[in-house]
Amino acid sequence: MQYLLIPLLIILAIGAATSRLDLPGFDFPNVLSILGWGTSTPSSQGQEGSYLKQDAQPTNPRLDTFITEGPENNTKLLNGTTVTFKFSGQGPQGSSSSALLFETKIEGFDGSWQASSEQKRTAALPGGIKTYRFLVRSKLGNEVDATPASRTFTVRVSPYFGKISITNVQTPSSSQGGRVSLSGYSASAESISVTGWKLQGKTDDFIIPRGVKIYLPAGPNPTEDIRMGNNVSVVIAETANPLVQGMTFRPNQCFGYFAATRTFLISVPSSCPDFPVQRSSIAYLSPTCQDYILQLPYCKKPNYSGNSVAGDLECRDFLDTHLSYETCVQGYKNTSSFLSNEWHVYTESERFMRPSHDQILLYDSNNLLVASYDY
Repeated sequence: MQYLLIPLLIILAIGAATSRLDLPGFDFPNVLSILGWGTSTPSSQGQEGSYLKQDAQPTNPRLDTFITEGPENNTKLLNGTTVTFKFSGQGPQGSSSSALLFETKIEGFDGSWQASSEQKRTAALPGGIKTYRFLVRSKLGNEVDATPASRTFTVRVSPYFGKISITNVQTPSSSQGGRVSLSGYSASAESISVTGWKLQGKTDDFIIPRGVKIYLPAGPNPTEDIRMGNNVSVVIAETANPLVQGMTFRPNQCFGYFAATRTFLISVPSSCPDFPVQRSSIAYLSPTCQDYILQLPYCKKPNYSGNSVAGDLECRDFLDTHLSYETCVQGYKNTSSFLSNEWHVYTESERFMRPSHDQILLYDSNNLLVASYDY
């Protein structure tokens, strides 16, 4: 009979534990005692038959954490790498929220949890394309929220973001086009090609071309990618090229020959290195010619009209041969300071800037944002 009662007793035990069954005339603990399966447990008042804790309630609900502001889940950040999240928390029942502390972690950026002194976290992430997960958890004493709040987001900008910047903008006017300067910042000696990159205004854009490193009037003038680094910048002017139409160039120490006769919207060197003349090299010339050469400003073509050597053909031949841009280039092109630290780009008739206000965006060759400038 004892074994026949086992299924029934199991059902009654479950019911008594979960539903607090109250069956008149049936003393479940005594039945267990009679069968030798248990004894009655005295209650806190010393009464038998009360082995269950009545109305048991949790006295310490878990910590909870909430993200209140910041990029939504699965957001793509296309215009920068700086993110800000704000958050709050809820402590156990009866505790003050002001006693809560917080820890944050950006998976893919942080190596460990970061203590936060305020309910906000701002982080400047590196450029490139990468998905991150932001987590935040509240703390109270030794207790930590076991289920941190989280959001996933993707940074999608150029790997050169923060390495190349728009550092200066001169707005266009009715009589003159605008101007944009690009500068490079890198912890290494990295050289970055910006050829093929795009400057985008609200209404139009301009593609940065290739350039000529050392200009020679008679050629050849091979083009190459425009490369930037810590010390080399690029200046783009919305106007016609005063040197050669459609040519991007890098000024050098000998550009004073051109500056004397042309107007450059982007300034170029107006002087040249000293004329490397020695007395012995001009000793065969007339004394008048020698005196004229020694006092003649370099980078300036002599004006023979009415001067003392106008009729001295030998003197004039020497001057025409030695006082020229080409001769200057040949004499100084291998010196370390020969080239300027700028590339000059003229857009000719193309316009991408608005006169009053605009936002200029710089995109790399993959159409990812590198820099922006508002005016």
